[in-house]
Amino acid sequence: KVQISRADALRAAITAACTIPLSVPLAARADLNQGALGATCVGFGCNDYRGQDFNGMPAPGGEDYVSENTLQVVRPAERGSMPYSEFLQALKDKRVLGVDFIAPNGDEAYALVKDSGGTKSCSAINPDAPVVDGVCRLRMGEGWPVEVSNSWSSPSWVVRILDNEQVPHALVIDLKKKPQRAVYPKAGGVAKL
Repeated sequence: KVQISRADALRAAITAACTIPLSVPLAARADLNQGALGATCVGFGCNDYRGQDFNGMPAPGGEDYVSENTLQVVRPAERGSMPYSEFLQALKDKRVLGVDFIAPNGDEAYALVKDSGGTKSCSAINPDAPVVDGVCRLRMGEGWPVEVSNSWSSPSWVVRILDNEQVPHALVIDLKKKPQRAVYPKAGGVAKL
């Protein structure tokens, strides 16, 4: 006959009560780590940054994205811009020669891309982009990880990828440009630049 002390039984009950509920939400939340966040965290479940539903800059012609907690507005990509998924493929194909991030935080960025012709040509993405010596300069668009303070999204992810792939990049600062000041509304409004 096995006898367990009252303290050991209580300890076992508390341990069981704490571990069983933890295992269920982790399996249920695995589906939330898809898209760009899932790719960066390799399915190991990063910190819950809130805003996991944000998968980068909205598509051209789409609606503005407004962050729930900060009320930050992210405008849709410009027409003729290169989607982030195509940028990553061009990076794998060694067609990206360099990236210029525009200050202050790199939300606006341009890549120098080798024109490969066919469906991956510069003119297929932006017919107005001039091709000089087989290279064009394309603005980054849909899916680009813009800086959103309460989310995983940040151009610093791209900088890390570029460093790993040994692709040169720069932060371009226009000292002649006048700074824009955010106008913060009273409670319930949306901050606009």
